Amino acid sequence: MRDLSLHIRTWQRSIPVSGLEPKCRTLCGGKPACVILLSGLDMNMMRKHLRKFSDAYMHLFGSSAPYTVFPDSRPFLRWLRGKGVEVGLVSNAEYRYPDVILPAMGINEGSEWDFGVFSGLEGVEKPNPKIYEIALERAGNIKPEETLHIGDSMRKDYEPAKSIGMHALLLDRFKTPDADEWRKSGAVVLPDLEATQEWLSSEKSSW
Repeated sequence: MRDLSLHIRTWQRSIPVSGLEPKCRTLCGGKPACVILLSGLDMNMMRKHLRKFSDAYMHLFGSSAPYTVFPDSRPFLRWLRGKGVEVGLVSNAEYRYPDVILPAMGINEGSEWDFGVFSGLEGVEKPNPKIYEIALERAGNIKPEETLHIGDSMRKDYEPAKSIGMHALLLDRFKTPDADEWRKSGAVVLPDLEATQEWLSSEKSSW
């Protein structure tokens, strides 16, 4: 992260109009992570900084550095597989995710998951229901009613999964204000994967 921040600050000093406008700060959460480019700049200088910025960005997000694994993730995934459940990962993630990023975080194919569907490899991303259809195919053409999708977005996870006939539930790890509306719509909303494991093991679960 330090290298990426350094290149951003260097860019700001050499190109005063980059990442400093109030609107840009608002869109980026107050961080200089987006760039406004105006005509009349030295193109060679801009290419030089673009290349450095791109290299630093790809190095950062091509590693596990920006990501955090919730402590309940591995135990839950292993519990599912121990029960004979085939586990698939469906993610809007770039092409290095399954072979580089997930293993670096200790989330490995064969121990935590069985198959993956990643937008950077498939050319389609959530909320397009097609990515869930690919997951069904990848799981051996199983029926959607035989699957449960667990996500944290009503728009990207719950609604598209339900639209093709999957069971679905939502996680509300951060107490989002929308969670009450999710529940009112009939969605099962749980705080974390420990609660999900308890729910799946209880009589409350119809799955």
